[in-house]
Amino acid sequence: MTSYLSAASWHDFNVRVFTAAGVPGGDAKLAADVRLESALRQGAGIDVFSIQRLQNTVRRLQAGGINPVPQVAVVHDAGHHALLDGDNGLGSVVGTRAMQRCLENARTRGLALVGVRNSTTLGMMAYYAMLALPQHAIGFAATNTELKIGLPPWGGVTPALGNNPFAVAIPAGRGPAVVLDMSVIATQP
Repeated sequence: MTSYLSAASWHDFNVRVFTAAGVPGGDAKLAADVRLESALRQGAGIDVFSIQRLQNTVRRLQAGGINPVPQVAVVHDAGHHALLDGDNGLGSVVGTRAMQRCLENARTRGLALVGVRNSTTLGMMAYYAMLALPQHAIGFAATNTELKIGLPPWGGVTPALGNNPFAVAIPAGRGPAVVLDMSVIATQP
């Protein structure tokens, strides 16, 4: 039997779960926003995989593998480029703050790049790239991944290439924005 859950119910559930795991209210809502956007953009919607990822994230929060209250700090900011330290916080929180900083810097300089260190899984990369669209700007977001989920290079057998997802969002005037969200996929003959 197929069961359906409304988007609002899924969002509220995520907020309550993150809050119970020690994530402050605003950050819990932000993490739920990213998860909901991802679920709504998948063909399957909110599926078992989405629920399992939430369970894994909560386990990491409870075990101390993710800092529920990160002190995201600016390590370096030269205007056109900056570096933030995510204090091992939720990737959705750290990634959003990084993109917000990038957009602030780009407003005064036209172009900006912000890097992040010490963060965790970001989820859907297009979420961060699309934050630029309301400002009629092009957004780009990318991350690297651990080799434990790595892929062997063409013709190889040893994992040496991470999944390394990236996304770009380009405003298109009166039409819908062009949004691409993808990652490296290796296939062997």
